[in-house]
Amino acid sequence: MPLEQGETPAAGRGARTKLMLLTPNLHGGGAERVLINLLRFFDRRRLAPRLVAADLAGPLVKQLPQDADVADLGVRRIRYVLPKLVGEINRSGPDVVLSAFERMNFALLMAKPFLRNRPRIVIREVNLPSRSLAEYGGSRRRLYQALYRKLYPGADLIIAQSERMREEIMAFAGVGPDRVVTIHNPIDVAAIGKLSDRPSPYAETGGAGCNVAAVGRLEFQKGFDLLIRAFRVFLDRRPGSRLYLLGEGSLRAELSGLAASLGIGEFVHFVGFRDNPYPYIRHADLFVLPSRYEGFPNVLLEALACRANIVAADCPSGPREILSREEYGLLVPPNDPDGLAEGMLRRANDAAGRSSGYARAMDYDCSVITGKYEQVLIG
Repeated sequence: MPLEQGETPAAGRGARTKLMLLTPNLHGGGAERVLINLLRFFDRRRLAPRLVAADLAGPLVKQLPQDADVADLGVRRIRYVLPKLVGEINRSGPDVVLSAFERMNFALLMAKPFLRNRPRIVIREVNLPSRSLAEYGGSRRRLYQALYRKLYPGADLIIAQSERMREEIMAFAGVGPDRVVTIHNPIDVAAIGKLSDRPSPYAETGGAGCNVAAVGRLEFQKGFDLLIRAFRVFLDRRPGSRLYLLGEGSLRAELSGLAASLGIGEFVHFVGFRDNPYPYIRHADLFVLPSRYEGFPNVLLEALACRANIVAADCPSGPREILSREEYGLLVPPNDPDGLAEGMLRRANDAAGRSSGYARAMDYDCSVITGKYEQVLIG
């Protein structure tokens, strides 16, 4: 178990493994939440963790544990981080360095020849490599493909979030199965339960209306354009319903314009980023994950912990694995607004999975997953 905040390990229990965790920033994505959960739950008797951010900024900074050892490199763009990263690692002398973001992974692996104390290098992949590369243009895609092939074999261990991701990493990076391990993402089920236990943030809906919630970055990957189109169909059958989108991103204006063009602008609410999104998830009549692709969606785990009524796109990878096919929520075809709308209408009439989802969430609790990380980081 982790120590209480501020508690120090008793003397004489042996040397702790010095672990450095790398992040570009703390702007609020699922990967950043994973690092914070690990930082909070790592056993301080076995590990001495230190979080190093290229740019220590973002709303999740306030969620760092009080006893966190944190360093800010003061670099906003990862392409310029290499000199300061090398200097920080050589100064701190960690036994293990864990990076959890694609570009930071590349930077760490580029830094490896310049690291004096030769720490063990562990990288964690955030998305399916094939899907990440598909978002880049021709020359940039070729560059990133080359970086995967050239740099990733230099890692001592690669952590995948799902079995499909593990298979892709081995194929893209050309590494053997002994170098890639699958560890799912951790969530703090007890903390989510407490944070979700707030009054409903929703106004009353009339008649057959439903409050529908979705959480994530307003980017192409997350498929909120598909959800808005599906909600247009849903609204015809469930008049008075409202859609609440929690998150920020580059497509906010475009998505707002789409809702207006479909004549449903007044029913689609852009809530923005919320430090505590869980009351929105818990009190929603439907929670929807419309993503085109995922690595392993934390928000779906969190929705289970909130006992949400879930509809999720059966996209690669994660939702099918998390929902145990359809035991804990309804899966619908990805990239299909009509299929999504039909699934939302079906699930609005059947909330059977609400309570059982909580038991599934416990499979991903920090108490379970952090131990798996400690096993591969300490050995």
